[in-house]
Amino acid sequence: MFPVFLTITDNLTDQLKKAMVQSPEGFRIDEFMERYSVKVIAQAFLGYPCNAFADEDDVVLRYVHAFHDSTSAENFITGLARLFPSLTTLLKPLDWKHKTWTRRMNREAQTFVNHTQTNSCQACPVMRSLIAHSILAFKSKEDETESKLPSFNSLSEQDIADQVMGLLAAGLGPFAVTLTFIIYCMAVNEGEQEKVVEEIKATTSCKNIIDLEEIKRMKILERFIFEAMRVFPVAPGVTRECVEDCVIFGHEFRRGMVIRIMSGAIYRKEEHFEQFHKFMPDRFKNGGHLKNAWMPFGLGPRKCVADRLALVILKLCIARILQQFHIAATEGTQ
Repeated sequence: MFPVFLTITDNLTDQLKKAMVQSPEGFRIDEFMERYSVKVIAQAFLGYPCNAFADEDDVVLRYVHAFHDSTSAENFITGLARLFPSLTTLLKPLDWKHKTWTRRMNREAQTFVNHTQTNSCQACPVMRSLIAHSILAFKSKEDETESKLPSFNSLSEQDIADQVMGLLAAGLGPFAVTLTFIIYCMAVNEGEQEKVVEEIKATTSCKNIIDLEEIKRMKILERFIFEAMRVFPVAPGVTRECVEDCVIFGHEFRRGMVIRIMSGAIYRKEEHFEQFHKFMPDRFKNGGHLKNAWMPFGLGPRKCVADRLALVILKLCIARILQQFHIAATEGTQ
């Protein structure tokens, strides 16, 4: 997927150059990061064609907007549903924007899945994996005993379309916002930005291209990204269900209890991160934090499925931007 990431990232820097000419005093970066994220996840992860940079009505972009509007705490209908969960079924039809674009995205996703199944040899790795599971049939008990292999439920076309929509809706928001906060941290920590720029120059030997191995060697950039994610945790916590009765540090937990682990609060405790109020990327140089206190992608078997891939793209995007631009705050920076 890396060549596709490179192409999309170069599309982004071309868009930033145009914006710089049109608005030399500065411009909003979050909108560019959102469109970039749409193309990365839809086009590179799933092989789904989209034109998010140029088309305001791109179906994936509109679907993601509708999804985020629906789940926002500022959405009146969602707010009522949270206050009165029993009314959710009655309130759902009123969220017409989400309903309309979800229906349209579902049609688009089904068409895409059908086309991908027909041309599976040209599909991207993620879609090939989903398609492979769609054609696995149930094994009989006799066959399973003989082969010692587990049986699989095969996925329907709609199941795969739901997976596509889930990846788009769940992955785009956190990824786009994380990129936005990293760039903000670059703007307000110019000394640290310069360290990253020097590392990029040294790693690439001042070439205007980057390969995957060079990206992996950029540890100063990686530490900067981690610190930005600590200061601005996009997912401030994770929810887990307790699977057995237990007592931890004197606190009693019962099976079935839903527990919210607030990483955003953990990152602001002196015993976990010294001088937590300061932006200090070097705190990650020698593991300057307690094990399990750092969970930007969650922990355990249910952590983010694309954590390593996400880090590669975050590093690539920031590195390509810094090869061509200096990032600075303006009077309008919030």
